[in-house]
Amino acid sequence: MRVFKSTVVFERELAMFLGCHIKTAKKYYQLMRDHYQKEAHGLLSLEEVASYYQLPVEVLQTFEQ
Repeated sequence: MRVFKSTVVFERELAMFLGCHIKTAKKYYQLMRDHYQKEAHGLLSLEEVASYYQLPVEVLQTFEQ
C-alpha cells in the first residue's frame, strides 16, 4: 500500500514514512512548516517534504508500507 496517495502530505502519512509515533510526526511536521514559513494550519506538499529530506519526489511517491 502506497503511503503518499496525493500531492498533499498529512501527519499520519509522515508518521508511516518515518516509522515513528503520530505525536513525533506532528513535531516534525511543525518543524517543516516553520522551515517553509507556513501558518500553523498550513499543509505541506509532497515536493516540500522531499526537498526537506533531500530526496527525489519519486522516492516518496513509490514508498510503500
